[in-house]
Amino acid sequence: MYCIHDIQTLNMPLLNKRKALETVNTDSSFPKMLRAVQEKNGKEIKKKEDELKEIVIGSICEGTEIVYNAVIVNLPSELLEMKYSEFLKQMSGLSFNADKHNDTLTAIENLRSRVVSGIASPGEVSRYRELKKLI
Repeated sequence: MYCIHDIQTLNMPLLNKRKALETVNTDSSFPKMLRAVQEKNGKEIKKKEDELKEIVIGSICEGTEIVYNAVIVNLPSELLEMKYSEFLKQMSGLSFNADKHNDTLTAIENLRSRVVSGIASPGEVSRYRELKKLI
């Protein structure tokens, strides 16, 4: 479909038609305005994107520091230097020992009960003795 402007340019001689089209294309402020708005919005979007990235990175670093301080930095040095057997003795009255979520403790308890009951193999007995020396 043709608009009025197109019909008018069709009736013009070729030279005048070219001038009219060039004038419409160059004089129109809409494409210029559209590009300006796109550039402005692109800059604002990029700025907001950078701000959000900084916020996310800052939050991750802050959260990591909080977890690190809660788990490692605030532990007493006595605990870090304590023997494993001493740690187990001190923890025996707490709910820590009641849970069977610690596979190492469960394996040691099972090995000990097999050795004490006399159903352990010679290899299991020697492993238990080695563990007893370490603990």
